Amino acid sequence: MCGAGTILIERACAGRYALLLGGDAQPEAVSATLSNVGPRYKPIEVRRWDARHLPLDSGSVSAAAVNLPFGRQVGSPEDNLTLYPAFLREAARVLRPGARLVALTGDGRTFEQAVRHGAGLARRETHRVQILGQRAQVYVIERV
Repeated sequence: MCGAGTILIERACAGRYALLLGGDAQPEAVSATLSNVGPRYKPIEVRRWDARHLPLDSGSVSAAAVNLPFGRQVGSPEDNLTLYPAFLREAARVLRPGARLVALTGDGRTFEQAVRHGAGLARRETHRVQILGQRAQVYVIERV
């Protein structure tokens, strides 16, 4: 759920990293990411994938950040009811113990419910933000 790649670019600008790895189910998002990133920020890989079934080994991710569908422009509130829990199960599988997941969403109620019912994840912080005039939340989740 890397969208247009802004999360990857922000991470790259924050300092050293071993590998930037991003993906999205939408081919348009993957193309936008590749275009926005350009030749900068190496090493980086951008793939088309379904975040509910990541092609990654269990416990192989040290940190993750996602821009979840708010259920307005992309997806729907009904879609989020199944997407968020499925994504969080997969995140719990690929994250190392102690790793952090930062998630941006405009559908906080659905996300919080999914975190409460998801095994292996604990909410550590929540920050309220405004994105293009829409209320949203940034969640910091830890793999326990």
